[in-house]
Parts: sequence; C-alpha cells; structure tokens
Amino acid sequence: MNEYLKWLAQTTKSAWWNDSADSLELAAALDHGALGVTTNPVLVCKTLYDTPEYWNPLLEGMDSHLSGDAKTEELIRRVTVSVAARLAPHVVEG
Repeated sequence: MNEYLKWLAQTTKSAWWNDSADSLELAAALDHGALGVTTNPVLVCKTLYDTPEYWNPLLEGMDSHLSGDAKTEELIRRVTVSVAARLAPHVVEG
C-alpha cells in the first residue's frame, strides 16, 4: 500500500476511495482507511481480465444470451454488487 495513503488514513480526517475493483487492492485499501471504491466500465474490464480466477465464480449463471450493452451492464452490476458488499462493513453512517 502506498505510504502516502497510509499516512493520509492514519494522520488526517481525509476520506479516500480506491480506484480499482481488484480484490487484493481493495482489501489493502480497506485495511488502510479507504471508504469507497471507484468502478466504471474500464476499471471493471481491467479487474475481470486481471483476476479471472476471482471473478469467474461470481459470473457463473449469467444469461449466455446477453450481448452488447446488456452484457456489459450485467458484468458491471455483478462487480459493483460484489464490491459494495465488501464495503458495507466499513461504511460509517452519519
């Protein structure tokens, strides 16, 4: 984890978000004070290609007839829902 982000989380009241849905990066970020995660089509595509062994089980059962925008939206939805579930315990309501 970047030393600056460690410092930011430990010594300031800043809130920061991790700019990746990658499972290992997200775990490290949450351990160091990240309060959110950025997901968008490019980041979702990157994490799906970089760590298929992590995502393949979450993609099982996806409608094989989906294509184009519908398939893209379903992939993004599945990644986003998974990431949101990991963030839930870290959310501070206020």
